[in-house]
Amino acid sequence: MKESARPPLDELVSLQQAIVAREGSTTGPGGAGGISIVDAALIGFGADSFRSMTLQIYPGDPTRVDTADITGFDNGSGEVSVSGAMKGGVVPAGVPYKILTLRPAIAEVHGVFTVLPSAPEIIEPDTTQDLSLSISTVEGIPVAATLTAGTITITRVRAGVEFIAVNGLACTAANGRIFYAYTFPSAGAVWQPGDEYKAVFSGQQVAVGATTYALSNIRCKGIIIDVVAAVGTIAAVEAKLDAVLVTTETGGTITTDGNEQDVYINNAPAGVYEPLKVQIDFTEQVAVGDVVILRTYYRIFPGGFLRKKTEKAIVGVQDPVLIDIDLEPNRFGIQVTLQQTVGGPQDYDWAVVKRD
Repeated sequence: MKESARPPLDELVSLQQAIVAREGSTTGPGGAGGISIVDAALIGFGADSFRSMTLQIYPGDPTRVDTADITGFDNGSGEVSVSGAMKGGVVPAGVPYKILTLRPAIAEVHGVFTVLPSAPEIIEPDTTQDLSLSISTVEGIPVAATLTAGTITITRVRAGVEFIAVNGLACTAANGRIFYAYTFPSAGAVWQPGDEYKAVFSGQQVAVGATTYALSNIRCKGIIIDVVAAVGTIAAVEAKLDAVLVTTETGGTITTDGNEQDVYINNAPAGVYEPLKVQIDFTEQVAVGDVVILRTYYRIFPGGFLRKKTEKAIVGVQDPVLIDIDLEPNRFGIQVTLQQTVGGPQDYDWAVVKRD
């Protein structure tokens, strides 16, 4: 059998650095119920750092490891907030953690079994869906184990507002699966197209022989779509696709006021859209100590939030005076902002080039 060569060490190091944004140990107790951790070493990393990444506590410890989506960061205290309570309640000082740039597809991997969540990413209203966890070996063979079914909570997110549709109801355990069958009703506007759902499995356990493993809170999510209505828009979409994209340019002047100000925003593109570049003229930035922060934000999920992608400080006099911000293809929304933190007020001319 021919064996493939091991990746070079520098490539392995680069991969690890790309996945792990930060690792350390907590320096104080987190929020009540386990909704955050605190590490003073994170102070000063910058507002909104780590948002949309994944927090993992007790990495490598199969009985205590837990993960959660990061929803906020306090730059003044080093507190990292997450989307749901971590297993075990308040996270004390001295707990090892990692901040990951990606969300693992497999919720947990133990020495003898894996836990794989299964939930549709796209759901039609008034359909019944099985939200489930499958317990198997790494090779995919069902494990001979005793399962504790635990509970599930399903939350609706509409225009940024959360509503608990299913609150801690019992799941069912059978044939190597833990599952909950739920109908997403449209009656009473409980579920509407454009809603996001988030499901959290809690209290599940897997007993293999004499050892019982308490699982982390495992999370799944998806969106609600009216497929019939979506199909009805195909003709309009095809017409857009058939049209020749035309390069256009628009621009203006922004006067800084110390706040983060929109240079350019396309909050909800109507169809085919290809942002290319934003150019900003720094001719008026004439003081050595002037500082301007440029940021880009992208929405990567329908109905989701605009998330920060890049941040760059422009310090002092610039030569050449035109600064380019290259934009990435995006379907759901893009924002470019400017904030003068030192100096000003000053006028900055800007232009955006796009194809639509």
